[in-house]
Order: sequence, then structure tokens, then C-alpha cells
Amino acid sequence: MSDEANHSSLEERIAQLEREVGELKRLRAADRPTGPQAEQSHPGRETPDVPPRPFTSPRRPPKEPIDWSARAEGMLGRVGVAFLVLALGFLFKYSFDQGWITPAARVLLGVVGGAAMIVVGLRLEDTRRRYAAILLGGGIAILYVSGYAAYSLYNLVPWAITFSFMVTVTLVALVLAERQDHPSLASLGASGGLATPFLLSSGSGNIPGLVSFACLVLIGAGTVQFRRGWRSLLGVLAFGGFWVMVLAVSRGSSEMRLITTIGVLVLWAVTAASPIVRRWAHDRDPTRWPLPRLGNQSAVRTASFDGLLMPVLAIALSVAGAMMIGVIWDWDQEWMGRFLFTIGAGSFVLMAWAFADSHPARNAAAESAAAVAAIGLWIGVNQDWVALPQALEATLLLMVAGQWGMRGLGFIGHALFAFLGVWFVGVAFEPLGLRVLDGQWLAHLGQLGAIILAFVAGNQASARVRRIYLGSVHAAVLLWLYSVFSPFNNGRALVTLTWGIYGIGLLVTSFLVNQRGIQLAGLATLGLVAGKLVLVDMAQMDMIWRILMFLGFGLAFLVLSYAINRRDSTAPETGNAESGQPTPTV
Repeated sequence: MSDEANHSSLEERIAQLEREVGELKRLRAADRPTGPQAEQSHPGRETPDVPPRPFTSPRRPPKEPIDWSARAEGMLGRVGVAFLVLALGFLFKYSFDQGWITPAARVLLGVVGGAAMIVVGLRLEDTRRRYAAILLGGGIAILYVSGYAAYSLYNLVPWAITFSFMVTVTLVALVLAERQDHPSLASLGASGGLATPFLLSSGSGNIPGLVSFACLVLIGAGTVQFRRGWRSLLGVLAFGGFWVMVLAVSRGSSEMRLITTIGVLVLWAVTAASPIVRRWAHDRDPTRWPLPRLGNQSAVRTASFDGLLMPVLAIALSVAGAMMIGVIWDWDQEWMGRFLFTIGAGSFVLMAWAFADSHPARNAAAESAAAVAAIGLWIGVNQDWVALPQALEATLLLMVAGQWGMRGLGFIGHALFAFLGVWFVGVAFEPLGLRVLDGQWLAHLGQLGAIILAFVAGNQASARVRRIYLGSVHAAVLLWLYSVFSPFNNGRALVTLTWGIYGIGLLVTSFLVNQRGIQLAGLATLGLVAGKLVLVDMAQMDMIWRILMFLGFGLAFLVLSYAINRRDSTAPETGNAESGQPTPTV
């Protein structure tokens, strides 16, 4: 009885619990809102009845609408200023032809007009910023034209006064650009400053004065560019400064080497090294050293553009500066050039090490160092064995590029090997004639070392690049053998013999390592040997050499043919399980 009583009591308790659970479900269902309010009243509660929304990628923020009125203001203002400057120039000429206004009055009118435009532009800076920038730029341009007319056209004032006036205009333009945040005004001031020595040229060829003034403009405008990061100003400094230094180097004498070298170094520091330092500073503190937007592009695209522009500009200007220093200091006779080249490449290496936390700055510095070192090795090293250090640098660059993922260094390494290949062909051949390095064993050893390094570098590359390298190495070996053995007596026979030995060596190697590419290269080499024997050597060799060469290569070809056929006939076969056909292994 006790068991039956306990069983019935348990059933009653279960039934009571079921009734309570049902009542709770009913009350919960009564309290839950229905329809679209259910999801709003219980935002954190799962609603399995509603299917989940498909994932959609976040939309890009809509582009800001184009302010056509502002664009029209800028376009019309620039056109108006350009027309005003042209009208002033025409007025000067017409009044000169008609004799209406004296030359002094014309120049004074231009100076007053330019100054007035600057004053009005400054007063409108707070209310009409775009229009004020146009007036400021137009005023600076008119002052430049007035100074040029006062000295070159009318000869009213001496050169020193005019030069001081132009320098003052340049300083005013840079100060206004920095104060008012106008990159176009800074570019205009830098352009006028770099052009001043040419506009006021007296034909005396004052190279020290030209370089000194260009350095002052580069340093002043470069300081503004470093603070603001304006790309247009950097382009003006690079282009204008480069041509100023080219003129100074081409016309300078041996007594002016020091001042022209200083000018080239200042150009390199302002236009090549300074952007790298600034990019490192931006990556460390973007708020203090921002990158100006590239038009309407995003900050990411702006940074990507700068990451490409900076190394290209640094490499180009570094190579240009290195070439100019090579012209200033005779590399074959002066130690100063080699010293400066070493300092330049070492400076870039130190920058790459110091800026390791900023990949764009690090890569640009390392690539510039590689380019400068390549030029320095080519110019400063003895031409007899220059191929070896060049190939060594290229191999190191490819190794570093693969280890650290620096694609620019890899590109420079491939470019160096390509340049060495072209140079090597030029050493071995001349148009419609042959040229050899008779007796220059140091040069031959350097070339052989470069070929070996190219082989090592090619084996570390991807499959497609490896084929290009190995094919080039194969052709280089043939050219090297020709260059070495052609000067000897019976040189043609020796070249044919060494080519044949090389081809046989390739075939034997292919048997050992079972590589189809090496086998094809060996067969192609032996085919070249056979063609040379029939078409060239047979008509030019002595009879005894003909007999020995044809007999030796005939026997060698028969032995190789037997070896290849025997290898193919004894190769193991693997059957295909589905078709039952044997599959020979290669």
C-alpha cells in the first residue's frame, strides 16, 4: 500500500506542475505584444519567427555635393587674373611703342597694382577666402613682371636693387602662403624665386650667385613644404631646382666644384630626403603632420598616392644628384666623389633603419639607397670587374625583398640584372662586328661571378621569373665562353669545343637530376654547335682541326643519343588503373 500511495502522490505532483507551467505560458502569451511592436518592446529578446535579415556590406558615405558656384568663382577668378597680367604686359609694350607713359611710370603702375591686389586679398581673406587667394597670386605675379620689366626691358634700376626686389617678392609669397594656407601661392613664389636668376641674367655667368640664391629658395620653400606637406610645392622645387643645378654643373669650372656640390646636396636634402622624414613623422603623429587631401579622394587613397610618389621622387632625384656629383668630381681621379657617394647611400641606409616603424618611409629610403649604391658602384668601381659588385648588390636586394616583403627592392634587383645583361651583350658584341676583352682576365672573372650570382638569384624566384633568369644565364654562359676563347689562336675552334663541352655537360646533368629544361638547353646548345661546325668552322678551320672536331663531336653525339634512348627504354612504367595503359615517367 505504501508503494501505491507514493506513486499516486507523485502523479498528482506532476499534474500540478504541468497545470502551473501551462498557466505561466498563458500569462506570458497574454503579456507579449503582437505585430511590429513586439520587436520594439523586447529589443534584446530573440524572435525565432522572424527570419534573419541578409548581410549587407556597409554603404560608402555619399560624396559631398559639388559646389559649382565655388568652382565657377575659382575658374573665373584665375582666368581674370591671367588676362589682367597679360593686359599689363601688353600695356607696357603698347605704351612703350606709342610713347604715352614713361618707362618709370609703367613700372610704378605695375608695382602699385600688384601691391593693391595683395592688400585687397588680405582684407577679403576672412569673408571670400577663395577669391582672396586668387588676388594674392595675381598680385605676386604682377610684381614679378614689374621687376623683370624694370631691369631687363627698361634698364631703370641696377641689378642688385632688382634682385633684392625679386627676393623680397619671393619671401612675401612664401610668408603669405604659410600664413593663409595657400599651396598655389607657395608654388608661385617658389617658381618665381627659382626663375629670378634667369630673368635677371646679365650674361656674366655668375654660377656661385646662381647656386647660392637657389639654395636659399630651396631651403625657405622646403621649410614651408615640410610643415604643410604640399605636393605642388614639392614638384616645383624638384623640377625647378633640378634644372638650376643642371645649368650650374654644366657651366661651372673646377674652381666652383665645392659650391655646386653644396647646391646638389641641398636639392637632394629638400626634395628627396625631406619627404621621407615627413612621412615618418606623419605615421608617428598624423594630427601634427597631416597629409593634405588629394582633391576629393579619401585619406586612404591619398596615403596610397603618397606612398608611390615619395619613393619614385626620392629615387629619381637621388640618381640625378648622384650623376651630377659624378660630373662635378671626376670619378676616375678624385676621391671626393666616391666619399660623397658613400655618404649619400649610407644616409639612406640609416634612414631606413631609423624609420623601420613606418613602412612607406622605410621602403622609400631603402630603395633610394639601393639606387645610389648602384650608380656609385658603376661609376666608382674599375670597369674591368664592375659586373661582380653590381650582381652582388642585385642578389642581396632580391634576398632582402623576399625576406621583408619590400617589392621595390626586388624590382631594383631585377632591373640591375637586366642592365647587366644588356651591358654584357654590348661588351661581347658591337653592331655588325665582334669585340672581345683580349687578355682581361679580371673582367672575365667578374663576368663569370655575375653569371653565377644571377643563377643563384633566379633559383630563388617564382617559376615564371626563374625560367627567364635561367634562359638568360644560359645565353650569358655562351657569350662568356666566346669572349674568353676567341682571342686565342684557332679561337673559333676553341669556342666550338667549349660550347660542345658545355652542352654535353648540360645533357649529363639532366640525366642525373632528371630535369627536362636542362635537357632541352643541352640539346639546343649541341644543335648550335652542329650548325656552327657546318656553316662557319668548316670553311675557316685547318684540315686537321676539321677532322678532329667533326670526328670528336660525331662520336659524342652518337654516345649521347644511345644514352638518351637507353634511358627512355629502361625507364620504369606505372600503369593507369582505369585504362590499363602504361604511363612512362619523365
